Order: sequence, then C-alpha cells, then structure tokens
Amino acid sequence: MTVCDNIRLAREQKGFSQLEMARKMDAKRSTYQNWEKNIEPDLITIKRIAQILGIPSYTLLKGVIDFSDAPEQIDTGVHSITIAEEDYQKIKEGVRILNEIFSKAQL
Repeated sequence: MTVCDNIRLAREQKGFSQLEMARKMDAKRSTYQNWEKNIEPDLITIKRIAQILGIPSYTLLKGVIDFSDAPEQIDTGVHSITIAEEDYQKIKEGVRILNEIFSKAQL
C-alpha cells in the first residue's frame, strides 16, 4: 500500500468525502484527489491530514516501509514488529528528522 492508498482508506473509515477533506485542508478538491490517487503529499501535509482525521501520522505512512526479514523486535505500543538493526537506525534517524520538521512547522 502507498501513502496515497492509506490517506484514502483513512478518510473513508472516518466517513469524510474528498470535498470535505479538501475544505478542511483549505485545498482545491483536485489537489486533495491527487493526494489520494498518485501524488504523495509532503510530510507537513500528511501530518495535517492525520490531525484532521484524528489519527497518528505514522498510520498514513505504515505499509510504505518494508519491515520483513529482520531480527530485532520493537514494541510499538500496539503491535510488535521485527526489523534489522540497520533499518532500526534509519527509522530512528527518520523519526528525529520528522520531529524536527514538525516542530519547525508548529502544526
């Protein structure tokens, strides 16, 4: 699944139309439709979509990173997944960068 797929599924689960989401995002409907079809939004937009839907941002990102065939376990608080140490370090660095971006955006 892609981020675009996850955005669409999350919106549908919350019962919002694309037009409602576009209005909440202060975006054109066509722009919002592209985020669900084929143009992955930037991380700040992903965070805003997640806030409107009342879900964590990582929910829209899950399924995009492949965690298969890795030996280390991480407790996510909801599920346990197994990943390689090298991948864990990349994710840890990515989270640090995302936190920095989001704190600067003050969303």
